[in-house]
Order: sequence, then structure tokens, then C-alpha cells
Amino acid sequence: MITFLVLLTLFVATIDGGLLEKYTNAPGNVYHGRFTRDIHEPELLVPKRVLADGSFSTYSLPNFYNRREISERGKRSLGSADKLHLVLPFNQIDHHVELSPYHEFISPDMVVETRGAGISTNLNEGLKFKKVSDRQCHYRGIVRGHANSRAALSLCDGVAGYVQTNHGRYFIEPVYQAEPESDGQHIHVAYKRDAPHEKKGRTDTVSKRHCGTSG
Repeated sequence: MITFLVLLTLFVATIDGGLLEKYTNAPGNVYHGRFTRDIHEPELLVPKRVLADGSFSTYSLPNFYNRREISERGKRSLGSADKLHLVLPFNQIDHHVELSPYHEFISPDMVVETRGAGISTNLNEGLKFKKVSDRQCHYRGIVRGHANSRAALSLCDGVAGYVQTNHGRYFIEPVYQAEPESDGQHIHVAYKRDAPHEKKGRTDTVSKRHCGTSG
């Protein structure tokens, strides 16, 4: 069994490296993420799902839960089966992130308003309202082995959000226009950047969008 796990680890590491090599030649080492442009010298990584003991599970990242069901059960009833484990390899560390559904992130009373064609002449034309789906994909948690760590990540389509580690806050998001491989591998960028409210004495701000994961 131990030999099998060692071989599986080596196989996974080889696959990861092959995908990373495809994206290491960006001009000036400047990359675009799905939500952020002109990221200078980020780290490239391939996130993976693991079991609670850290052993490899899958590269397939999207994961959803029923917000109403989780909410009715309550926080106290959330067990190990509700937890989700990721490994985010960056900064030469395999960060084991332990996540739980963040079912309070979106209010159950939230309503989405959409407008169709003709809004320039009639504001009510094509106007539609609908409640947000109970199918959600936002999580929060901690990074194992890192004191006072935090994580706020969405797994709607890849990994998007941030993790707070002993070495600072790192934002994670898929590389712009990068789609998952047939086995689920999905190339991402990780980059360190202070949140605007933490930039004491500085007047510049960073404009970016993260999938429902502001700190």
C-alpha cells in the first residue's frame, strides 16, 4: 500500500509539472487571471482535491452544496463529510486547506434583477426578478499548520479567492481563458497582494474582482 501511494504521488507530481511547463513563457512573466489583469511574477499552480489525510483524490475542482439544506442543519451539525480538502502548491509549500460550506455568504432573500433589450426607451421592458439559487459553491476555512490562517474560496469553476498563511495573504484564481484538461487539471495563478485597507499610508488602490471572497 505504501509503495502504491509513493508511485501515485510521483505520477501526480509528473503530471502537474507537465501542465505548468505549458504556461511558463508569458512575456515579461506577466499573466492575466480570470478576474485580475497584469499580474507580475505570480506562481503557477495546479490545485487538487485531497482526502482528510492529504492523499490525492482528484483534479476536478468544482463543488456545490445546497445552501438551504446546510442552513437548516445548522453549523453544529456540520461533520467531516461536509468538509472539503484542497492542496494549493505555491511558495514551495503544499498548503492543505480545510474548507466548510459558507452558506451564510449570500442572503436567502437576495433577488437578482435582469433587464433585456429596450431599456434605453422603457426601463420596465424585459425586466425580470428571480431569487438566487440554493446551489452554492462558496467555502471558508483554514490552512493546516498555519496559525491564525484563513481561507475564503469559491469552487464554482476552478478555485478563486484568497488564503491567509504565515507568510501573508495570497490570492488564487484560474489563468485567463485556461480551461481544465481532460483529467481535470486546471492551471491557476497565486500572487501575494495586500488588501486595500491594509495598505497603510498608501493612496493607491487595486481594482479587482474575486468570486465572492472579499476578506
